[in-house]
Amino acid sequence: MDINPVNLFISNIKNFIVDWIPVDLTEIILFTISITMIIIIVMLFHGTEISRKFKNESRCYREREATVSGGKVFTVSAVTNDGIPVYDIIYDFDSRESTFIQKCPDGTAVNKIDVPIYDFTTNNTILGERILQCDKFYNLKTKPIYFKGDPELVRYMMYQSPDFFIRHQSI
Repeated sequence: MDINPVNLFISNIKNFIVDWIPVDLTEIILFTISITMIIIIVMLFHGTEISRKFKNESRCYREREATVSGGKVFTVSAVTNDGIPVYDIIYDFDSRESTFIQKCPDGTAVNKIDVPIYDFTTNNTILGERILQCDKFYNLKTKPIYFKGDPELVRYMMYQSPDFFIRHQSI
C-alpha cells in the first residue's frame, strides 16, 4: 500500500493537535458561553458609558432637567448672539396665561421684534410686534436670537408648532 506523503503529513499534524489540545463537546459549549457572557458584560459597560456621556454633554438633556420642576410653569429666554438677555416669556399652564418680560437693560434705543406667543384662550399662536426700550440698538429683526429653556418650548419659538402646548394642557 502506497501512502501519499502529503496525506501522511496532514495526518501527523492532525494527530499532534488532537493529542496536544484534547477538546470535547462540553468544553466547546462552556467556552462559547464564557465568551458570550464576556461580550454581554462589555456591551453593558459600553452602553452605560454612552448614557453617562450623553447626560453630561447633551444640551437638550441638561435644559430639560433644569426646567422640569414638577410644576406647570415654563420659561423660555431669548438672548442675542453675544449672550445678552433680550426677553423672557413665562407660560403658566395652571392659570392658562403667558407673560412677556423685557430683559435687556433699560434705555432709550427702540428695538422692534416679532415674538410668537401662544394664546391659551384661542389655542393659537399670536405673532405680535413688541417694542423694547433697551440700552442700545440690537438689530433684533436681522440678527439671530437664541432661545434657552425647555427644548420643546425652544422648538415652538423657532417653528411655532403647538405640540408642546397641546401635550401639556392635557396633563
